[in-house]
Amino acid sequence: MDEQHQHRAEPSGFNPGWVFLPGLALIAGLIFALTITVINLVGSPSTDLGFWWAFVWLVPVIAAGRYAVIFLERRLNFEATLAPELAYMKQAQKTRPEFEVKLEKFSKWAVLGIIAIAILASVFGWWLGGLTPQSAVERFMAVLLIAAPQALWLALPSVSRLATAIAAFNGIYYSDRAQFDALGSVDMVLFDKTGTLTTAERRFVGAHLTHGSPLSSTDELLAIAAGVEAHSDHPIAVAIFEEARHRSIEPLEVRDFRLIPGQGAAGTHEAQTIVVGGPIILTSRNMTLYVGDLVKCDAANHAGHTVLFVIRDTELLGWLELGDFIRGSSKNAVVALQYERKRIGLLTGDAQGVATWVGNDLGITETFAEVLPHQKADVVSRLQADTSKVAMVGDGVNDAQALAQADVGVAFGVEDWEPIESAGITISSTDPVLFARALILSKRAAKKARQNLTWTLIFSAVTLPLAAGALGGIGFSISPAVAAGLSLAMSSFVLFNTRSLRRG
Repeated sequence: MDEQHQHRAEPSGFNPGWVFLPGLALIAGLIFALTITVINLVGSPSTDLGFWWAFVWLVPVIAAGRYAVIFLERRLNFEATLAPELAYMKQAQKTRPEFEVKLEKFSKWAVLGIIAIAILASVFGWWLGGLTPQSAVERFMAVLLIAAPQALWLALPSVSRLATAIAAFNGIYYSDRAQFDALGSVDMVLFDKTGTLTTAERRFVGAHLTHGSPLSSTDELLAIAAGVEAHSDHPIAVAIFEEARHRSIEPLEVRDFRLIPGQGAAGTHEAQTIVVGGPIILTSRNMTLYVGDLVKCDAANHAGHTVLFVIRDTELLGWLELGDFIRGSSKNAVVALQYERKRIGLLTGDAQGVATWVGNDLGITETFAEVLPHQKADVVSRLQADTSKVAMVGDGVNDAQALAQADVGVAFGVEDWEPIESAGITISSTDPVLFARALILSKRAAKKARQNLTWTLIFSAVTLPLAAGALGGIGFSISPAVAAGLSLAMSSFVLFNTRSLRRG
């Protein structure tokens, strides 16, 4: 999100309307009551002393109501407490949407406007409307009490604090609050296949000699490939090496190991260069496949298997076939996101057949295959070209550029709670359902915030004119005790609605 729409400011923790307006109302009423008492004692026994009864009702209402609101707010703050090691999340919360900062400022400046309305309503009611001094003072008090803007001040920050705590409890952490707020409103979720919807581990399916291969057996092919992959900790390399060990095959001694970004790995054995990698290593070397091998490789791809070729100098020795493990909860995560009406895409460096097979199994129709690591950000950019908001889910290392390019970057399967520089959100679990929960939580938090704000504004729009005497002509008025009770009830309602975020 653009920095111009963000503002680093922590909630003040104190709203003047919470104390000042009720306090002013009580002081005004007390002064009037004392004045009546003095007049009565001086020699006007006909003066009505019944105004004192307003305090009999008002003081307990304010005391009990404020206790209830303070109790609920402290309870919510306790539930929203973050562990000390999540200090960076607390820091991220200080960067708040510009609208939220303006709303807090408005609720403070609104105090002066409320005082002005209270003065005008009581003075004109007494001067032009025929109110008694007692009724005018009661109207002044009612306006001040019913308009205390605590509910408005609580409407948004309370939701943000609780949503953050719920997220942290579930292993969802963020270093950029704007991205967490935006997660629920993205149009598309783009998963990098390996490590998110599929496990990082690979299973060895088979080894095949190509037509005209100089090797005598697939065991010899596996020994050569394992010799190269023994130097790598990539899941594919581990699967090949473990298969060789399982078959009691001694890996070839390979030196000068090196990775070929986006293609595979290479090494040297007795002055011969050995390369193990995907189809791109054939095209980069202008090598062709015998038609029979091409058909078999294509069938393997359509079965969802990754194909790796083994080349020695200029000779194509054979190819290896490896499969994915689709996570058991991936289907549930995809269904949950589709229920939220999100487009889902699958991004992978594997062949199109592999992407299609995984996509079909999970119900994903948009797949982007044979994409090199440095090209992933370009895919995200193309998806954003039609103004779509894109959330990218990847490992935070190989997908760093794509995560940074996306509107929301989510680093998946991070081992601890430490933030990832390229991603605004990190998920410590390897369960993709947790990402769906994060998106739904962000969406529900935004809905709760809108509800709080809307209901508070409607409450003020309805009750403030009533307290100011809008229906005084038909004999309807709101007493100070009722006004205080309604205002405190609205603040309590906002807090109860916020706490309902814990459910679901």
